[in-house]
Amino acid sequence: MGCGGVDTLGAWVAGALPGAARAAIANHAAACAPCHALIEGLLGTSGPAAGTAAVPADAAGCADALARTERGQARWPAASLLRSEGFAETLPPGTRVGRYAIDAVIGAGGMSVVYAALDRELHRRVAIKLLRPVRHRAARDELVLHEARTLAQLCHPNVVTVFDVGRHRGRVFVAMELIDGDTLRTWLARARRTSHDILTRLRDAGRGLAAAHAASVIHRDIKPDNILVGRDGRTRVIDFGLARPSAAGATSPRTIAGTPMYMAPEQLRGEPTARSDQWSFCATLYEALAGVHPFAGDAAMRTAAIAAGRLVHPAAGHRVPRWVRAIVARGLRAAPSARWPSMAAVVRALEREPIRSRDSLRNQRTMQ
Repeated sequence: MGCGGVDTLGAWVAGALPGAARAAIANHAAACAPCHALIEGLLGTSGPAAGTAAVPADAAGCADALARTERGQARWPAASLLRSEGFAETLPPGTRVGRYAIDAVIGAGGMSVVYAALDRELHRRVAIKLLRPVRHRAARDELVLHEARTLAQLCHPNVVTVFDVGRHRGRVFVAMELIDGDTLRTWLARARRTSHDILTRLRDAGRGLAAAHAASVIHRDIKPDNILVGRDGRTRVIDFGLARPSAAGATSPRTIAGTPMYMAPEQLRGEPTARSDQWSFCATLYEALAGVHPFAGDAAMRTAAIAAGRLVHPAAGHRVPRWVRAIVARGLRAAPSARWPSMAAVVRALEREPIRSRDSLRNQRTMQ
């Protein structure tokens, strides 16, 4: 299929397309950089809406949008996202959402808008994720409420804390901790990081993801933009907006959601499991260390590379320790059964960092 434009990709994000069309778009976007960039913008978080460029209205604008995004000249708008799909404008400052007073937009994606807000009863700052109104939203809302309630019981230092859930004018909202920090992608771009520093951050994220799996929650959208490196020193897994309970029958087995470049082969077929999160985590870890995504090329080339376990060589100035590469390679195998038995097993493997490697990395940091 060809590029479908923001309307089609918006419907893909919102879950408003039939299974065959969703699979076709997922396969196309995996090989089409402009469409992938649009989906990243629709699914991922972005900065405040003020001064942002408009999302292109058709497929002809995809390439230009990608170029402007790569040059840092465009950021995805919060208020304009998927307006053609009937999504509402953002809430103005001072709006009351339950016991919370909205302050400002801090992020936006295809499913929700995130606001900084004040809890008027406890006098603390929180983040409010307000789901966008979409057609046929009842099933989605129930799943999000179920997941939020599950996460509220989790209480893990490496998972964003959920405080409250409710409805605002018929729309579901989730109140969670407001974290001062950067996404992993931004953190990596801010300064040169050693392999040891990166592994420390990703191990913590892996612990959080393993805890979510133990609570029967699959994230389904692990990527550098959904791992937050806090200025308090903690790393957290965030944005469970695409997560679904992993219990059998909790969701349609053919539902496709996520970010194509970080989706395991079975997830692209609409069959996600906890080991799909493991694949996404290992792709993120490899990219953080190597400076490039582990698999490149069009859809056919990527499929062949995944089947063969052929990882892209690290970019100039980057390195992936051999022992880490072995761990990641197993987590990126095409067949879920050939991967690690669990995220907890991946974390345990990463905790066995050789002493020789740690000494080498300390020397590397001293020389920089």
